[in-house]
Amino acid sequence: MRSYIPINLSLILTISLYFFLNPLSYSWADWEPASCMPDHCFCESTNGTSVRQPSNTWSSLSFCFVGFYVILVRIFQKPNGESRFNQSVLFSGLFGFSLILIGLGSVFFHASLSFVGQFFDVTGMNLLAVFILLFHIYRVREYPKFVFLICYLMFNLILAYLLYAYPSLRRYLFGMILSASLIPGFIVGSTRSKSDSKWIVYALVLQGFAFLVWVLDLQKIVCDSGSYLQGHAVWHILGASASYYLYRFYLSERAKVES
Repeated sequence: MRSYIPINLSLILTISLYFFLNPLSYSWADWEPASCMPDHCFCESTNGTSVRQPSNTWSSLSFCFVGFYVILVRIFQKPNGESRFNQSVLFSGLFGFSLILIGLGSVFFHASLSFVGQFFDVTGMNLLAVFILLFHIYRVREYPKFVFLICYLMFNLILAYLLYAYPSLRRYLFGMILSASLIPGFIVGSTRSKSDSKWIVYALVLQGFAFLVWVLDLQKIVCDSGSYLQGHAVWHILGASASYYLYRFYLSERAKVES
């Protein structure tokens, strides 16, 4: 019964966020528009209400759901002692927080289509990408956790500055960081442990398909701007699912048995 508490609470928190945010009425007319405006902010048509892209906005909450779940599992369930992800609340806390910020930042961005919303949307993505990079390095060669935290904060401060000063580079910077994390995480691997590889395969396949959908939507190759079913909304849900599988990959770590 205890194992159902995190998922139920995560669902309640996510639904509560929707019912809290949805009725809010606000005009974004005076805000500086996002750099993708006026006609390159994905396929979904925009309107003059407080939620300018409803499907893209509310599908973003899927990241919040996974983030809440990661944090609540740490609170309500006994950690697996062999997984280094569970060595410290720092790892599950930062991973879960990053996902929640991705969701809230994406809600802000697609609701407002403002430059500030764009900043927080990409900042959340960078928080997650930097975590993945640093944690995969940690899996290969452990280093002090306070160093992990300092590097995490410093990297993200630098990225936040670059995002503000050079917003056109936002997608390239995120792509480079995420790609760099593949080297220590998936190619070199951990020298002292093994993990269930099926979870990382699921994550990569889902994320690859999500990226394809993202491109088709961004370029308006597959596009019905008035539909409730939006490619970018699918990207959100698939990306959140890939993050969950990455989380399962981290939890599956076990010490290698010496022969």
